[in-house]
Amino acid sequence: VYRHLNRASLTDFDLKFSIVQRSLYGVDVMPWAIHAAELRLWLQLIVETEFKKEELRKHPLLPNLNLNLRIGDSLVQEIGGISFNIRTNDLKPHLKKKLDNLKQEKRKYFENSPTAKFKTPEEVKVEEIRLFEEIIDERIESLETDIEVYENEIKKAKSQRTLTGECNVDEKKVKENEASIERNEKEIEKLKKIKELLKDPEKKPFVWDIDFAEVFADKGGFDIVIGNPPYVRQEMISPPNKLKAEVSLEDRREYKEKLIKSVKNIFPVIDKIDKKSDYYIYFYFHGLGLLNEKGTFCFITSNSWLDVGYGKNLQEFLLKYVPITAIYDNPKRSFAHADVNTIIALFGAPKFEEEKTIHGLKVSGNGNNWPMLSHIAKFVMFKKPFEEVINTKNLIEIENVKAKTRGEVITELVKNVVKTNDYRVFPILQEDLLEDGWEYSENYDNKKSKFKAGNYVGNKWGGKFLRAPDIFFTILEKGKNKIKTFSEIGKIRRGFTCGVNEFFYLTREVIEKFKIEKEFIKRVIKSPREYKEIILDKKKLSSFVFICNKSKFQLKGTNALKYIEWGERQKTKEGVFWNKVSTVHVRDRWYEIVGNDNVNIIIPRTFNDSYICYLGSANHSDRFYGIKSKFKNSLCLYLNSSVFILISESLAKQGLGLGALDLNIREFVRLPFILPPEKDYLPTFKKKKVRPIFEELGLDPSKPIREQEPKPLPDRAELDKIIFDELGLTKDKRKEVYWAVAELVKQRLEKARSLKGG
Repeated sequence: VYRHLNRASLTDFDLKFSIVQRSLYGVDVMPWAIHAAELRLWLQLIVETEFKKEELRKHPLLPNLNLNLRIGDSLVQEIGGISFNIRTNDLKPHLKKKLDNLKQEKRKYFENSPTAKFKTPEEVKVEEIRLFEEIIDERIESLETDIEVYENEIKKAKSQRTLTGECNVDEKKVKENEASIERNEKEIEKLKKIKELLKDPEKKPFVWDIDFAEVFADKGGFDIVIGNPPYVRQEMISPPNKLKAEVSLEDRREYKEKLIKSVKNIFPVIDKIDKKSDYYIYFYFHGLGLLNEKGTFCFITSNSWLDVGYGKNLQEFLLKYVPITAIYDNPKRSFAHADVNTIIALFGAPKFEEEKTIHGLKVSGNGNNWPMLSHIAKFVMFKKPFEEVINTKNLIEIENVKAKTRGEVITELVKNVVKTNDYRVFPILQEDLLEDGWEYSENYDNKKSKFKAGNYVGNKWGGKFLRAPDIFFTILEKGKNKIKTFSEIGKIRRGFTCGVNEFFYLTREVIEKFKIEKEFIKRVIKSPREYKEIILDKKKLSSFVFICNKSKFQLKGTNALKYIEWGERQKTKEGVFWNKVSTVHVRDRWYEIVGNDNVNIIIPRTFNDSYICYLGSANHSDRFYGIKSKFKNSLCLYLNSSVFILISESLAKQGLGLGALDLNIREFVRLPFILPPEKDYLPTFKKKKVRPIFEELGLDPSKPIREQEPKPLPDRAELDKIIFDELGLTKDKRKEVYWAVAELVKQRLEKARSLKGG
């Protein structure tokens, strides 16, 4: 019923009808989702119609949407187990004409036109397959022609002669052409198998290249890809076409392998995808792969990939090959019913410099050309709900924000930040963003040649550029001349992992029973709950650990040997002898752990709602890190300060059990360290008692934080004043630190409770 009128005279119905017909395509694995989308589009048309009853009797009002909206797995593109991806808009004129005719006939079918060639969707799909078979034939013909060229090149390489007439075979050229022939022959074999499988249309699953062939042939892909992928954790990923009750662990494993393979099939420059990636990560890659070269990508997803380890691969791919237009965050959850914090990602189409084309995409031959490093990415944190701040004025202002400071460390790049009452924008060159997450070896001078060594280890895009409060950036700027890297401060290592705690951690009863010699009994701190004072006095520790570095021959006649032999007769609940447990069996002597009390600072790996860092030495479990530093007093002061709590809450990993904050060792050493002058701070340390942070700051977490005046306890205030003075923070800025710390901790704990349903 689409009426061909000029644009100026289009009614709302005509306009929407044209958009639905010509512009909208959709795929979902769930049939009900497709039917819901059809209903939604039909309703949009119904409310706009002004047709009279007589006209409605002559023509169907509603279009056939089942060609533009397809049911299928939009990620794994396989036919008979063969991965499928043959996207090209480089077709011969006769095939382009056939595709154009098909497109016109699909439009007629969509409109329920009486002149439509196809009367059922099955007829259309048969024609799609028939035409795609011709595309495959053309591709095979092209590959065979290339083989002939390679064979001629081999003949030339083998027939070369020197000036004296001797045969001079160019072995390198021969091998290169032989490899090309082998690659083409494999591709031809694969295409022939696919063509054979296509003979049964009923068994053909959804395949982008076939079902929407006209899109890729006409424009090389979609202009816009919009998505809200499902939020499925990695351990729950399974084949979408199977009932959950029927899915085995092997099914999950195989499907995940197919997902990884499907991404590499689209983007050969990707050599690794973390198997712990949540489901939506694969949608990011596939969505980007559907774009034409001028396309736009827009997803609303969980914000987890911005900060967690499995987001590293996606971050690196984006920084190198994709123009990051903006990533938008908002204080209000987009979906009230979902326990997921979301962001909106807006990207351009991937760009690859270079020579060869793979699946219609220009891909660099060696993967070392990264064309997007000069692009400016923008991280936009809206300070109010989207509905209040998304307007033309704000969006134009954000688009005009520039990154004037470039090629500097993060403490200088914060000068680019633009703040208003509605939003904060952090514009940053993608090269600087890549550098900020790049890890070099300790002695590498990266100033001479960036990215020639080391690798990208990931970055806290969410914590650092979006969720971090304004005072975080103020501290970085104020402290830029005082900030030290951890490599300048000292050495760090994780505490020991015993492997069989029942053996290594000793109770007084066990010590008395076996009368273990004192030289093998050491005091140990196992948990932050055991000790609540900054100054660590090992004599006050109530736990003991068995540390023995002697052989059984050297232990002959000791009670320690009797204890070891007793331990070798004990079993775990699973029936494994203690000395055969995998974590201890690999040691030269299963009962040997090395003491680690040669440190002067000990800091817990995780924090809940209270914070402490110890000054002193003691053996410590793997729930701690041990630090050896020549700045032990000033570093310990900083690690107990509210400024460090603010920085770690902004940048460290969250989401552990009960919402604990995790100081991963790799992330910890990358944090900024702002140290006061090294001197004796023992009087301050002795006064400091450890309590929940809200109590220390004098703030009630059950009430709005910023409606309260911070009233820090005297010991907290005294310690923080030293760091505040070092940074030159005003009274108002100090108050901002306390508010920000309380808000970040409150948000972390509340998120954990909401995920547990509590």
